[in-house]
Amino acid sequence: MNKRKLAALLLAAMTALTVTACATSDTASQQETKPAAQQTKPVVDADASASIKGAAVPEAKSNGQSRVAVVYFSEPETAQKYDVQGLTQYVAQVIQDKTGADIFRIERQVDYPTDHDALTDQAKSEREQGVHPAIKDTIGDLSRYDTIFLGYPIWWYDAPMPVYTFLDNYDLSGKQVYVFATHGGSGLTGTVERLQAAEPGAQFGSSAFAVYCTDIASTSPIYAWLGNLGYK
Repeated sequence: MNKRKLAALLLAAMTALTVTACATSDTASQQETKPAAQQTKPVVDADASASIKGAAVPEAKSNGQSRVAVVYFSEPETAQKYDVQGLTQYVAQVIQDKTGADIFRIERQVDYPTDHDALTDQAKSEREQGVHPAIKDTIGDLSRYDTIFLGYPIWWYDAPMPVYTFLDNYDLSGKQVYVFATHGGSGLTGTVERLQAAEPGAQFGSSAFAVYCTDIASTSPIYAWLGNLGYK
């Protein structure tokens, strides 16, 4: 474990949680005033894309030897998205650091709007119309990897549509896939089953990891999940 890198990740996460909200302002006000049993789930979750407003942490380069890859989608709401660290990106980097995996980011060919309302409207439209937007060629050949950690925020109770584009473009048949997601109250919302249906040849692990946005400052749940998968 690279202690200096882990310390930087933790500092970025804790700094962000003092200045960022997980859900839209409407949803937040509803949750503050309603009893727990009556709370309304956010229509766009987690870093849908509330972002960690800390400095970006450089990702380790591939050493050409790992058989494990972390592939994630994260979309901070800022025009400087490469200068900050999204919530899902943070979890992906913790997994990469713990497992020694290579890491790849799914990126939409045309960036999403940085305005929250415009972003959520476009995300909803894509989901309702089944649009799988084009993504950049940022991943390359995945044939040598046996295990894929696939991560995303929950948007409108689903994985963002670029994640489905990734599955369209890459054959994960025979690979072990472990899902992780960030959310603002909805949990995984059946996304693992939908991704399995989109990629039936892959072996999706029964133990997926979902983390509520305000719990991300602690690495303990991530490490516990990885430990159960055999990554001590």
